[in-house]
Amino acid sequence: MPCYIADFEEILKLASEIEEIKWLDYSNLKVTISPVDKLIFKIYMIIIKNILDEKK
Repeated sequence: MPCYIADFEEILKLASEIEEIKWLDYSNLKVTISPVDKLIFKIYMIIIKNILDEKK
C-alpha cells in the first residue's frame, strides 16, 4: 500500500494504474484493511506523531 503526503486541491480520479481510491483513518484498523496495511498505518501514525512532537 503506497502512502503519500501532499497538498492537493483537485479531484482525485481512477486511472489505469489505480484500482481504488479510499481514505483511511485510524478507525479502519479494526476491520477494513489487511494486516500489512494495518502495520504500515501504525508505523505512519508513529512517524507523524514524532514529527508533530518535534515541532512543539
